[in-house]
Amino acid sequence: MFAWATAWTGLIQIAARVGCSRHQATGVPDEWPSRRETFRQNPAYRPAGDFAHGLEARPEMPTDAQGWPDLAGRLATDAAGRWHVLPVRVYFEDTDFSGLVYHASYVRFCERGRSDFLRLLGNDHRALIDGAGGREPAAFVVRRMTLEFLKPARIDEVLEVTTAVHEMTAATLVLDQVVTRGPDRLFEAQVTVVLVSRSGKVLRIAEGLRRVLGGS
Repeated sequence: MFAWATAWTGLIQIAARVGCSRHQATGVPDEWPSRRETFRQNPAYRPAGDFAHGLEARPEMPTDAQGWPDLAGRLATDAAGRWHVLPVRVYFEDTDFSGLVYHASYVRFCERGRSDFLRLLGNDHRALIDGAGGREPAAFVVRRMTLEFLKPARIDEVLEVTTAVHEMTAATLVLDQVVTRGPDRLFEAQVTVVLVSRSGKVLRIAEGLRRVLGGS
């Protein structure tokens, strides 16, 4: 390997001395367009990203609601109130050495479900922490979790995370969450969250949020 690298270096040095380019030394004509020029001349060859070497930027992507309407799952309302369902595909990173979904992955799936539930209700985490609408900046923090692991899930399966309001008090929200695969219940969680300010003070849940969480 070292001898091959040494020979290649020598060839390049010789080519430079006689005034020819590296392309000529390796049998590639100088008139061949570079990859960069090919990208510029033919849109079909342009990569999707905006690379630092000057390629044109890709067009502005649509917002979640425009381009990916189901990215945050879906809301539904029934006699019991409002609930949310989020599809989740199992990837390699979600599994352990046995090929089954790692137990902590279910907790992450449910976190996504709770976050997108709030997002579709118009109260995503960023809006809360920024104090949108003149509210005091705040965030929901987990106070208690009760978990039940019922059946395993495996790589490439598509699961559904269902989130529903169990009960509300002035400052706390109790959510029931279930991870399913078709008719099978794989995981259940009951999560209690509390709304707190940046300083750590417990806050009352705003009436508007209580109303949409209740399905009205």
